[in-house]
Amino acid sequence: MLLLLRIASLRTANLMGRR
Repeated sequence: MLLLLRIASLRTANLMGRR
């Protein structure tokens, strides 16, 4: 469950950085 939260955080950061 913690891994899923970490992946979601990385995905959000990637989306913010891409924008």
